[in-house]
Amino acid sequence: MFFYLAIVMVIGHFLGDWLCQTRKMAENKSKKLLVLGLHSMIANFVLVMFIFCFVFVFCPDFDLQTCLMQLLQMFFCLFLFHMFVDRVVWHTYIKLRKEHHYDKIFFDVIAVDQILHMVSIFYIANLFI
Repeated sequence: MFFYLAIVMVIGHFLGDWLCQTRKMAENKSKKLLVLGLHSMIANFVLVMFIFCFVFVFCPDFDLQTCLMQLLQMFFCLFLFHMFVDRVVWHTYIKLRKEHHYDKIFFDVIAVDQILHMVSIFYIANLFI
């Protein structure tokens, strides 16, 4: 069951983190905390909705109130982790790019960003499941 939930979480994360992020958000999330917060909120709302749909379909006898409370707590934790990861990773990238004029690490930075997001998502999900 956790394997299927993990797939749902990965899909939910990528939809929220990539498809629901506008170009303006991507360009400004490292500069403006409000934009980063909005991006993190949207990305994790999509992720948590995917998890809710998974639970609703595969666990029809769940307690709705308990489930919603756990999802709200999970959302808050994911939101904080997402903001922290994006803030640290993208600030580091911008600093390296300015100091060393080095753009070749862009895709490496994306890979590190996504790996850190996956680790935090699975860690937090493991706390609540």
